[in-house]
Amino acid sequence: MSIEWNDKYRIGNETIDEEHKELFRIANRFLEATSIEAKRASAQELRTYTKEHFRREEILMHEVGYPLTATHLTLHADLISKLSAVEASIESGELHQRELEEFINFWFIKHMVSVDAPLVVYVKRYRNSGDTGGPM
Repeated sequence: MSIEWNDKYRIGNETIDEEHKELFRIANRFLEATSIEAKRASAQELRTYTKEHFRREEILMHEVGYPLTATHLTLHADLISKLSAVEASIESGELHQRELEEFINFWFIKHMVSVDAPLVVYVKRYRNSGDTGGPM
């Protein structure tokens, strides 16, 4: 199994969109990893990159005054926690490929489609209002 980027996942912020694409690349390397060492390295890379990405996405939410920021941050924290649990499963030898595939599909694809979708709409409205300040 691999996950494929689709332009429907775009939020309209070039930096965030490129980071989402990179998350897909890292997740695919994780899904393709066969050895414990490769899985361990992929899981760590995915968690580290995801945390960095979330930090930048959260900055964007604050910059545009996104009203669902608190809920979104809770979901981000939950995902980081789940990634840590996946790493623990690798260490204990209890991570099964099917579980990994379900995790990647649910937490990354569905997060972008259902949780990031309202952010996409809000950022576009914010940008169309003419108030586009901030570094992103």
